[in-house]
Amino acid sequence: MDKSVLQKDFHSLAASEVMQLLETSIYGLSAPEAKVRQEIFGANILPEEKKVSKLLMFFSQFNSLLVYLLLAAAALSFYFDHLVDAIVIFVVVLFNAIFGFVQEYRSEKAIAALKKLVKDTIRIIRAGQQIEVDIAELVPGDVMLIAEGDKIPADGRVIEAKNLLVNEASLTGESMPQRKIIEPVKIKTILQERENMVYSGTVVVSGEGKIVITATGVDTELGKIAIQVQSSSRGKSHFMDKVDQLGKQLAILAIVGSLLVVLIGWFNNFTWFDLLLFGIASAVSGIPEGLPVVLVVVLAIGVQRMAKRRAIVKHLASVEPLGMVDVICTDKTGTLTKNIMTVTNIFYGGKTVALTGTGYKLQGDFWFDGAKIVPLTDPWLSRMLIAGSIVHHSSLVLKTDEENKDETIEVVGDPTEVALLIAAHKAGLSKEQLLIDNKVVDNLPFSSDYKFQAALVSSKLTGNSEEKNIYAIGALETLLPRCKKVLWQGEEKKISDELLNEYKKNHKKLAQEGYRIIAMAYRQINEEKNKLNEINHDDVTGLTLLGLFAIIDPPREEVKAAIELCQRAGIRVVMITGDNIDTALAIGKQIGLIDKKSDRNYVYTDLEIVDYNDKQFSELAKNVKILARVSPTTKMRLVKELQAAGHTVAMTGDGVNDAPALQQADIGVAMGKVGTDVAREAAEIVLTDDNFASLVSAVEEGRAVFNNVRRTSAFLVTTNVAEFLTLIVMLLLGVGMPLLPIQILWLNLVTDGFAGISLATEKTHGDVLHRAPFPRNTKILNKEVFDLIFIVGVLMVMCAVVIGYPLLKAGLYEYGRSLIFASMSLLQLWNVYNLRSMNKSVWRVGWFNNKYINFGVLASLVLMLVVLYVPFLQKAFSFVSLTVKDWLIIIPLTFSVIVGVEIYKYFKFYDKRLFKKSDA
Repeated sequence: MDKSVLQKDFHSLAASEVMQLLETSIYGLSAPEAKVRQEIFGANILPEEKKVSKLLMFFSQFNSLLVYLLLAAAALSFYFDHLVDAIVIFVVVLFNAIFGFVQEYRSEKAIAALKKLVKDTIRIIRAGQQIEVDIAELVPGDVMLIAEGDKIPADGRVIEAKNLLVNEASLTGESMPQRKIIEPVKIKTILQERENMVYSGTVVVSGEGKIVITATGVDTELGKIAIQVQSSSRGKSHFMDKVDQLGKQLAILAIVGSLLVVLIGWFNNFTWFDLLLFGIASAVSGIPEGLPVVLVVVLAIGVQRMAKRRAIVKHLASVEPLGMVDVICTDKTGTLTKNIMTVTNIFYGGKTVALTGTGYKLQGDFWFDGAKIVPLTDPWLSRMLIAGSIVHHSSLVLKTDEENKDETIEVVGDPTEVALLIAAHKAGLSKEQLLIDNKVVDNLPFSSDYKFQAALVSSKLTGNSEEKNIYAIGALETLLPRCKKVLWQGEEKKISDELLNEYKKNHKKLAQEGYRIIAMAYRQINEEKNKLNEINHDDVTGLTLLGLFAIIDPPREEVKAAIELCQRAGIRVVMITGDNIDTALAIGKQIGLIDKKSDRNYVYTDLEIVDYNDKQFSELAKNVKILARVSPTTKMRLVKELQAAGHTVAMTGDGVNDAPALQQADIGVAMGKVGTDVAREAAEIVLTDDNFASLVSAVEEGRAVFNNVRRTSAFLVTTNVAEFLTLIVMLLLGVGMPLLPIQILWLNLVTDGFAGISLATEKTHGDVLHRAPFPRNTKILNKEVFDLIFIVGVLMVMCAVVIGYPLLKAGLYEYGRSLIFASMSLLQLWNVYNLRSMNKSVWRVGWFNNKYINFGVLASLVLMLVVLYVPFLQKAFSFVSLTVKDWLIIIPLTFSVIVGVEIYKYFKFYDKRLFKKSDA
């Protein structure tokens, strides 16, 4: 058989034609033929994306301009015999790499744990015999047998179906299972509506079927998308670009600074040895050696906080871009909604009863006209609930965990039918108990021709008498022609235009609100026909229309508040769904995404926009709020258009069809519970609870991470700027080196390292989601940060000059350097409290309400005293002991950095009321 056969439109052909084209029969292939085809088509597997080895993952941690800069500084120090400096810098770089590797490896393991075990065998027919084979052995032309619960391992054409219902949400985005037929459909039918085809990766919800396989492996719809995802790459992250940009700035500072210092020294007639020492000191002071470690810690803390809020981050660098997200394109089913169909209203006899309780909870109340009612006291409502439980084959299985006695519910069957079962349970009716007194004599499964299902039920009455009824459920337009009567105000009345309009009016109202509506009708079998033991479609006539069940996949309770939070935070939310437009609109209104009639102008279906040119689509992308019946191509097009307009886009998805858009987005977010492996591979973040609110929490943490990246970078760079300026000023004053390279290294790594890491733990101050997102091109160090760096740097230089200059001029170098070292250390420790907020007063933020900062500052302070007073360290670092009098001068003098920054913040931010207590 030639591979070109697989290009045929099998959905438009009769089953017999498909079998003929594939050169097979209902008896399946012979074993030799199957072997030949496996050589032609290959194994039925998808090539897995090549995993990065642990060694490569470790060495990738060194791939940063900032790290290259530090390695260059270490090499320079080693070349000029400053061995201690070289070793210390190298150890820092190594620690940074180990820490980053551990965090990414943990995330990889966490995501691997989310992958569900899948059935790896399937029943097929080979040479007329039913056998079970490994799914990898399947080939086009095999006849596959599928049943409830099976995960379909290949694409195929349905040739036999018995009540076959398949959930294709992972591929098409359609939340409702699709009932399968054997008849051909039109050649131009879109994939979502090919009712006679099944696809790899989808799941059989109920029924059974016989399938002739039409595609395997990479030729399946799932395989095509998986290959597309694997063949593309994300490129360098925003964060690494910004770190590299910062590295370039620091490299320029270090090189220019070193040359400037050497030049000044040369003009001041210092020896070549001194000039070399000045150059090394300048290079060391120009590079914040602790920055790579601190940045990794900031990101790692963000990852851990996100994990606690149910978001697993695959790569550390993916955390920071979340702070820039200004558009979230989100799936509806399971993310905004619970992905559990629920009966919320029952219209019958002219009144509407509301039900409380959502999801698989069996508890709920029935309400009518503002009062709670007992449903079983109403015979007609009872009849509807009973019939809704037994007319189909779906079921609920209650399971109890023996250890903690927790009850869980396992559902079997169509989600809509399960919703009817749960509604009955809320009234105290279980299917198992109902079937004792209500025997299902015969049933008619749903058929695409008749679009309803029915059951003949024999019910026990008081005494030994019985009655037989035919119950039917289906679409209202399908059942109405079969009805002679309607239930109205407690009585069965002959159908009239007036009564018919009442039902149609309520049906239309519920449909416009996004409900899926199931009509129910019944007929009692009279005495002479009481011996009826089987039914056909012709028997389902002369019915009485009982009422309508209004069923919907309800929004998650927390989503509306999360949407409001996004709107306050300047984040636009776009709902992208495979569902119909009415359902999408209804959910959009309930969650606050759509709140005006005019918003309908911003709601589109894929069919409406598929032919838009680039200009039209660009205009749509500016305002669209909901896209319904959307295709993977349109998802990708929307993400690209938003990015082209300068937006930072987060995209959620769970299906194979979402994978390309997930990879294209700045932040791809996959679902941990129901998500496919392909989607999880393409995404950067995985939500373990599939909840939109968790994504908003992740965005909040992303903003907090960027704030911490900025404040820690500012903190560390401030020291370097101050060291560099102090060095230049002292040289200009002709007193030589204010600090030795090893002393500068201690300041940069130990004093700043502990304090900087503690600053990385700073939480939000309750305002990160009350302002617009950071622009896409935001730099780590912006003008506002440079203002602070300049102010603090100048104050540090002034303190160093006031304290150290007289002593250095007098030749008391060790004493002078000890005072300068102590003052710079204290200045930076005070500065930690300044930088807990870049714009709020330290008195509003609080001094001691971050225990990690308190510990970090205390540790830095203790280590500073250790190096100043422990004899062997004092000697190694060329320090002398300071007196109490010295400290009485240093402490108040260095506190000036608090005063200076407070004055700056007051005048800079007072008009924005950021000093007010309510904003702290």
